[in-house]
Amino acid sequence: MTYSVTIKNDAQFSNGKGIVHTWLEINDGSSEVIYFGFSPENTDSGYFNVPGIADKMEHLQDRNYSQEKRINISKEQYDAMVAQAKYFSSNPPTYDLIPDKNSGSDYNCTTAADAVLQAGGVEFLDGVQSPFGVAGRIDGISIDPLIPLNLSVIDGYLNAKDVLDEMIIGASDWLNGYVDSLDLPEDSEVGDFLGDIADALKFAKDVVTNEIDIYGDSIDWLKELMALAQSEIEDLMSDIANVLTGGKIPLSREGGICLFPPGSPYPGISYPGFIPPGTCGPDISIPENTTSPVILDLDGDGIETRSLQDGIFFDHDGNHFAENTGWVSADDGLLVIDKDGNGKIDSGNELFGNNTVLSNGSLAANGYEALQELDTNGDGTLNSRDEAWQQLQVWQDRNGNARVDDGELMSLSEAGIAAIDTDYKNSTWIDKQGNAHKQTGEVIYLDGSEGQSADVWFDVDKGYTSYTLDIVVPQSVRALPWVRGFGNMTDLHVAMSLNPELQTMVEQYIVDPLNSQALLQDIIFTWAGVADIAADSRGENIDARRLSVLEKATGESYQNKVNGATDPLKNAASS
Repeated sequence: MTYSVTIKNDAQFSNGKGIVHTWLEINDGSSEVIYFGFSPENTDSGYFNVPGIADKMEHLQDRNYSQEKRINISKEQYDAMVAQAKYFSSNPPTYDLIPDKNSGSDYNCTTAADAVLQAGGVEFLDGVQSPFGVAGRIDGISIDPLIPLNLSVIDGYLNAKDVLDEMIIGASDWLNGYVDSLDLPEDSEVGDFLGDIADALKFAKDVVTNEIDIYGDSIDWLKELMALAQSEIEDLMSDIANVLTGGKIPLSREGGICLFPPGSPYPGISYPGFIPPGTCGPDISIPENTTSPVILDLDGDGIETRSLQDGIFFDHDGNHFAENTGWVSADDGLLVIDKDGNGKIDSGNELFGNNTVLSNGSLAANGYEALQELDTNGDGTLNSRDEAWQQLQVWQDRNGNARVDDGELMSLSEAGIAAIDTDYKNSTWIDKQGNAHKQTGEVIYLDGSEGQSADVWFDVDKGYTSYTLDIVVPQSVRALPWVRGFGNMTDLHVAMSLNPELQTMVEQYIVDPLNSQALLQDIIFTWAGVADIAADSRGENIDARRLSVLEKATGESYQNKVNGATDPLKNAASS
């Protein structure tokens, strides 16, 4: 007799009701199967901290599922799981869509299923918080993704939408590049096919955006949702590539290729005039987009960095917009000083680089100039004989999320550093991640050996940012079009939350978008906060409001290269 437990999971609304779910089938090898699932007792009461109830067998035995995982177990494991399932049935705990981790007092369908599995010593769902995460655990996530994304940066529903935006753009870019590599004949139907795929990706984006709105209060749910979306989109891209080269979609995926079949549609950006974010934007390829912090080599193998493409965001200039940036690797450390004592490193002013504010109020030319100001005895070395030494720390960002987590801030002695030279040599070396090591120096380790420090000028995209302040976005705003922000412009939802006048303008626009094109420019000016600027205040060659929008969107102030003026000449304005 073979005992088994089968994890059943619906992460694609396969029941047709727009409700995802995880449940179990526990089998002793006979015809009798024990079903276990956990739900709110009355869904009219909502999904947060409400009475829970074990699902009835008839609700589960014929329910459709998108994933399943069968695990053989022993009789002892079977008995323990059945006992736990029966306990849930007779003593149902509180149901909470976003349960308190490890409290044992409230559960959702996934964590309740995990509790039953854990009772039998099966840890397959350990740590998973949602059906989206179960799907990822069962299906597996590619270790070499087509669309590399840093899901660890997700800390709320707003930047989850940024990641989704990046995901859709990445899929489109990958597919277009793949098609170009095939060198297909011009008279083929590939163009129409790609148009259909673009429509499918937009539909998928709208549906996933709707789920982000629903589950936006739980970072765990968001990360698991986005991991599943990434996996599904990559599978879709692989299938399309197979079709383009004469293959067929695997039978196991037919009918399921439309990522997340219809849930509740979301307005998204389907209105004329709202250009899908990321498909266009201000050209910031010409300005020098770099910013620098001093990095210390902690493991003796040289200073290593991460690429701009890793999707890391940090507020280098302290304006509450974290820029997409190159970053330090996990085995080296940033030299920092927590100036406000909040236990965090909030901006580049708490690093040592070109955003460090010197005692005279100016910005440092580089990180070593900032360090020299702390060398109070003037011996060219920072060590315990200098007053500021005890205030300095090393931030080893082990998980690469550009936020200080527990255990990542260390004293210099804990990091093994005895002294840091403030003298430096200029360098022209740019590493393979695209970050320039423009100034280099030395550190002395506690054992007397020497290592490297460097002021590394990270590659930075000042037009691709994430707003860092906490904003409550009302439901009335969530129902309106969302467009990702650029540069020093928040995304449209945040902007409307902060400016009711802007919200009213957008509401007026979507009533009749085809006849409201004149209003669109006013929306953009109000969104950027430049509506009150006089149109002729930057000279006669350009509308100053339009130039100000470009400056906000790029994160860069305009300066004429001919004479250094901030007003464009005729040729610049016309381009």
